Amino acid sequence: MESVIAVWGKNGAGKSTVAVAIGTELAKNDWLVGIIVADTAYASAQHLLGIEIPQGRGLGGALKNPYDEAAKYFVESPRTRNLFLLALSEKDNCFTVNGVGEDEAKRLLLTTKERFDCIIVDCTASIKDSMTFIGLSYSTMIIDILQANITDYKFRLSHQPFLDEFRLREKVVYVINGDRGYFDIRLAEKGLKTKFSYILPYSETVFEAENNGEILSPDNIRSKKDKQYLKTINSLVSEVMG
Repeated sequence: MESVIAVWGKNGAGKSTVAVAIGTELAKNDWLVGIIVADTAYASAQHLLGIEIPQGRGLGGALKNPYDEAAKYFVESPRTRNLFLLALSEKDNCFTVNGVGEDEAKRLLLTTKERFDCIIVDCTASIKDSMTFIGLSYSTMIIDILQANITDYKFRLSHQPFLDEFRLREKVVYVINGDRGYFDIRLAEKGLKTKFSYILPYSETVFEAENNGEILSPDNIRSKKDKQYLKTINSLVSEVMG
């Protein structure tokens, strides 16, 4: 399989939440999944997965030992079998990793993707970030996430030339996250000259679960919107698997 899924969008768009949700569902379908968090200042994915990354493991450890097998620095989720994470240790801080070079990012991705059925790169917003750029460049699919607001729309509009220049647009699956009726999705589609493949409804449970260190699951569904959110995630997972 060796799929590489890049989850990309503006800061606060919900990238980590969706990356973890997709990774969890793929792992439940017996895929061996590795999530790489590109953010070298702070990572939230381990909070959502209930993972504590010891110092010396995770992204910091992999970058300090570039000739080791990078896969051994991933940490398995205690909640979900077959789901592994490469991110900053809880004891790391924004000074631990001073960015990732393009060669380092390429080596890390290309060596680890051979060990997993699917690698999910939880990208930063910046295409100048090497791990994000490599994740997007080598992806088999880009899940492009927007919050339903004008700033996310304008962020995506400004990045369309990048997608075109590097011929990435054909790999993009557009997802709009958290629609509460404040934003005209049809006008956004017209401006971006595309259709949103998936619309994730706004869910208070998802928002609360993020703060509680959980993800939405059949066990904590409380509303129709929760059910629709999870159904949409599962449809997206089916496309990844397909």
